[in-house]
Amino acid sequence: MTEISEALKERGIPTSERHAMRLYEWYLTLLRASLTADVKEQLEDVVKEYNGLLLSMDGVQPEKGNETLYVVREGFSGRILAAKNLKSGSKTDTS
Repeated sequence: MTEISEALKERGIPTSERHAMRLYEWYLTLLRASLTADVKEQLEDVVKEYNGLLLSMDGVQPEKGNETLYVVREGFSGRILAAKNLKSGSKTDTS
């Protein structure tokens, strides 16, 4: 969690390592709630094989002014877990 809290601090978001851990746990809770049974089963296989998951999130904005595509993916399996277009990465999306 040190890496996450340091990355947030570099972006001007003061936080502690403990708070970064809470944010990460909340994220995982939301992610688990959105997964179907077959995806959960596949991820359980990945956890058994690699002793965990490698989650990554990336955003791509093709041209200025266009929506940014954010993708959450599991790195060991390459499975895309979520993808969503957002108009701005600076706004909170509650949907």
